[in-house]
Amino acid sequence: MINEIICIGSSHAEGGGLDTHKDKKTIDWYLKNKNIKVSSKTHCFPTVLNKKTGIKTTNLGKCGTGVEYLIRKCEEQLEKEDCSNKLFVFERSIWGRAELFDPKDGNYIVANWGHRNGEEPSDGYESYLTQDYNQEFHNSHLIYGDKKWDYTTDKCQDKYDDFLSRFLDEDNLLKNLDRQLLNLFYKLDSLKISFLIFNSEKWYLHKIEENPLIKKNTIQLRYEGFDIALWDYLAKHKLSIRHETDNKIDDGHAGIYGNEFLADLIIKRIDK
Repeated sequence: MINEIICIGSSHAEGGGLDTHKDKKTIDWYLKNKNIKVSSKTHCFPTVLNKKTGIKTTNLGKCGTGVEYLIRKCEEQLEKEDCSNKLFVFERSIWGRAELFDPKDGNYIVANWGHRNGEEPSDGYESYLTQDYNQEFHNSHLIYGDKKWDYTTDKCQDKYDDFLSRFLDEDNLLKNLDRQLLNLFYKLDSLKISFLIFNSEKWYLHKIEENPLIKKNTIQLRYEGFDIALWDYLAKHKLSIRHETDNKIDDGHAGIYGNEFLADLIIKRIDK
């Protein structure tokens, strides 16, 4: 019998997009057009899960985080208490996200990167560091300890970009992340702890058919006979903020109905 659902992931778990725009345009649109006072806390799918099932739900989603954060937060839960009657729901996010630990203040920093001006590593990298991804969007700043930097000029940012360009081995990184995540899944399975996975990005879709454990525990999103990522599914089924607001707000995260849909998918798996 499940007595708690623990959701760990990135922006989709936290409810990204619902109230993270600094001009509050999403909040204003839903209030004016739907008479709904929307917020990430009240309308994210973990909160909807709690309302629909009555099961205690803990939301550890944090915008901008990746696999390292997911693994760390799950391991912390396993060390803290008996999880035999808990259900973990994992949002498996994009690969280009890491955590850096700041020993000065004991906090983890979200470190994200992507290819500069293109799709290939040879284009170099551009990155951003922040303790709070939403806060960055609100203030257009990077936040590191007590100091704020303009991310377009800061020397530390340039040094991190240079470090990535010199030393980042994407293939090796992906293999290591896959290995660590798979080890976590095998650990949960051996402990007979229930877990579900959904893929917000396309990078891991091929893994579904390659591994029976992943296939068994993945909430598969299908379109025309193929597995697709959550971002694409929301767009094709008009469940994103962009579609729910008739293209008035350009945001591909799940809208209020998209979050209802995600909660219902999880409930169906719980019922099984």
